[in-house]
Amino acid sequence: MTEPTAPLPPVSQPSKSDPDLIVDERVSVQRTKPFPWWIVFFGAVIAAVLLLSVLTIHVLRDRTGSATQTLAVVATVEPTTPAVVAHATQTPLPTLTPLAPTVLPVAAASEAPTAIPPAEPFISAPMAIGQSAGGRPLLVYRLGYGPRKRALIGAIHGGYEWNTVDLMTKTLDYLGRYPDLIPSEVTLYILPLANPDGYAAGRDAIHGRVNANQVDLNRNWDYQWQITATHGTRPVSAGTAAFSEPETRALRDFIHDYEIQDVIFYHSAFTAVFQGAGITTSQTVELAKLLAQATGYRYAPEGVPGQITTGDAIDWLTVEGVNAIEVELTTHQDIDWKQNLRGLEAFLKWNLPETAAPAVASSPPPPGVTSITHTVQSGDTLSAISVKYDVSVEAIAQANNIVDINSITLGQVLIIPSP
Repeated sequence: MTEPTAPLPPVSQPSKSDPDLIVDERVSVQRTKPFPWWIVFFGAVIAAVLLLSVLTIHVLRDRTGSATQTLAVVATVEPTTPAVVAHATQTPLPTLTPLAPTVLPVAAASEAPTAIPPAEPFISAPMAIGQSAGGRPLLVYRLGYGPRKRALIGAIHGGYEWNTVDLMTKTLDYLGRYPDLIPSEVTLYILPLANPDGYAAGRDAIHGRVNANQVDLNRNWDYQWQITATHGTRPVSAGTAAFSEPETRALRDFIHDYEIQDVIFYHSAFTAVFQGAGITTSQTVELAKLLAQATGYRYAPEGVPGQITTGDAIDWLTVEGVNAIEVELTTHQDIDWKQNLRGLEAFLKWNLPETAAPAVASSPPPPGVTSITHTVQSGDTLSAISVKYDVSVEAIAQANNIVDINSITLGQVLIIPSP
């Protein structure tokens, strides 16, 4: 049997009248259940960390958005590479890839973002300056940055003069590969196809020459306009009024709004260079003679024999003070590339301030060798010059008594023998 446990002594309760015992009781309670200050401390630390994280994410998001906007601005100016035009019955023409602008680095997240405008490309993407009567776009390319504005315009007579589109397309591609040919003082605009409706309609003189309204666009300008005009002796429609057609209005406004000073319209096929009617209000005579000399086409101030030309583009432009001419190719198929390349170079350099170094005389060509000349420009090499004129480096070196092909100098006049 277990022994009985002795009963515990009774716990004495302090008297409420005893202050010493009351104090001791409170102290004892505080010591056994202290207030959890550590929880408050760590809670405050966690809250501060969360707040700091939210603020950091907000700042990074703002800066990332700013960087994205910067890249988006750069992306909007990067040119696309559409085909210039495509033949109605042939394979598409070569396309030109314009030079893309340099994308500037975006500031890091820890740096303050800087707004830097993107560089303008040397060759622009195609710009639509209007639409044809049939709803097709009129596309223009800009090359260069200079203050002197010049333009080349092809196929105002559409598919009837389709080879002028080929010439403009090759010119655009060539200048893309040799941009130094454009002087720094010049901005050049190229409109390969001024009559896309006629280009789509075919290559005959009846349908291919006119737009969707059956109007001859080179009889629709406001110089001696009359409702019935002629192509040779054949009657053609000149529209219901001067500038009744959207194409001629677009060309007129483009030349005016872009402050174009010098224009060449390319046609086929008459093997000639025509001046405009404004011989006292422009330099059309000087420009026509220059292009005739450079290309070898006949200078024809008399115009087309037997044709009464009304509403012609260069007549109206030259009266308005624009230096404008027409260059007629030899046939409706060939582009006469070498001749027109010489004409292009002469046109680009024409009437500019004299800034080049004096020409250095070269030796005459060997007996019996016919030739042209080339003035060495900044960046020229014999190999590039040989490609340009389709003449071998050896033939150029021999014609100019050049021993070291790397020794040509700026301003030197080189004899380019005929291939």
